Amino acid sequence: MASFRTAAHLGTRPLPLPEDASLTSVSADINWEDAGAGIAIGNGVKIADIPPGVDVVDWKFLSDDIDSNGTPTVAFTLGTLDTAGTAIATAWTAAGAITSPQTSGVNVPTTTTAQVPFVSSRTAQRTVGLVATAAAATAAFTGKRATLILGLRAGLY
Repeated sequence: MASFRTAAHLGTRPLPLPEDASLTSVSADINWEDAGAGIAIGNGVKIADIPPGVDVVDWKFLSDDIDSNGTPTVAFTLGTLDTAGTAIATAWTAAGAITSPQTSGVNVPTTTTAQVPFVSSRTAQRTVGLVATAAAATAAFTGKRATLILGLRAGLY
């Protein structure tokens, strides 16, 4: 899987972490220009590492329009990556559920009860990532950004 990493994953802009069971909202920014000309099927974005003892209880994803086609095709699956960092190990969305917004410029899917990612291991570090399930019909990555907002809390165990 070809991929690129966000500043949060690189550690140049680390995520603040919760100290207790209170919900802490943190954001990780994605600079789509780092993807170059585009993203092919199976390519991904390593967004952030979630350390042991921290639960992810909710998420929201907001993105500029990165597929300027009249019928955009680019789509991603969000979740935790496998240990090699090459594929989704635990999906938080249905395959391809995150798509490029066409008119509003913002796409905000959020978890339902069945998708809250407590199923991810809380005893090991997890890497949150996006993996492309469909390429852009008309890639438009220049000057575009996205933000993943995570609701985190210290584990209660």
